[in-house]
Amino acid sequence: MLKEKYNKEIEVINFESQDTIEQLDNKVKQLVKENEDLKIKLIDCERDYTELHSNYERDKASWDERCEFIENQRNQAKQDLRCTPKVCDNSRATATEGLFREREDRECPVDSGKNIEKKYKEQTKDINESHASTISDWSSHHKSLEKKYKELCQKCKIESLGKISEGSSWESKIRDLPESEQYYQEENKKLKSQLDKQFLEIQLLLEKEKINYKHNLEILEKKCKDSESKRSLQIFEHEKERPKWALEKEKIKHEYDLLKDKNRKSASKKESLEKEVVKVETDIREPRKVIHSGGVSSSTATKELANKKVRTTSNVDS
Repeated sequence: MLKEKYNKEIEVINFESQDTIEQLDNKVKQLVKENEDLKIKLIDCERDYTELHSNYERDKASWDERCEFIENQRNQAKQDLRCTPKVCDNSRATATEGLFREREDRECPVDSGKNIEKKYKEQTKDINESHASTISDWSSHHKSLEKKYKELCQKCKIESLGKISEGSSWESKIRDLPESEQYYQEENKKLKSQLDKQFLEIQLLLEKEKINYKHNLEILEKKCKDSESKRSLQIFEHEKERPKWALEKEKIKHEYDLLKDKNRKSASKKESLEKEVVKVETDIREPRKVIHSGGVSSSTATKELANKKVRTTSNVDS
């Protein structure tokens, strides 16, 4: 029973050690998987950083082109605004010169000349008003372009700052990734060394427990052998004493049979004596025999019978 118990305990310890080894292997596999996942995340971060950097450069070039185009439009509008008065003056001078030349070339009455002069004055006034309206439109257009330019510059600056801050954050993250990877690798090594140390400690403990169980098992086996030898010796002694016990049993049985036979004989003798005593008592009680034999002799006979009965009883009891 003890051997089976210790074997079961050894099996339980082996099963627990195997379970512990499997748990350690699972932890190592999990750490390796986490390391691979971190490497994949690092690759994804580098790819995202490259994509963000390329998008930033592309957006920056696009905004630079837009700003340059708007600035060119502004410069062109300024140049057109500066050239507009000259064009209007030239147009007015050309129109006035043509009118005077036409008036000199034609010979017409004084009234018709006045009407023509009035007509040309009205045309000149319309040209001046159109010129003023054009200048006002170009000024408002120039102001709106200036406003759009400032807004676009501000927006471009904000977006560029956002891109730069985002890029710097990604750069800091990417710079921190090797440190994180190194940290996790060191933690993985520490955990692996710790698990190896625990595994060795458990293995040494199991070896020690096996040695102890083996020693205890040897002691128990020795005790079992001693018990078996003692049992065999006791059986041998028992078998050796059995004939003697049989002889003693036969002797006791013979003595018992003798006593039983003696007792049976004593009982039969006692019965015969009791019958004889009853017979004597019966004879004594008869009146005629008492009268003829006399009082003294009858009492003497009675006493003798009583003594005989007592002796018989004592012999039977012995």
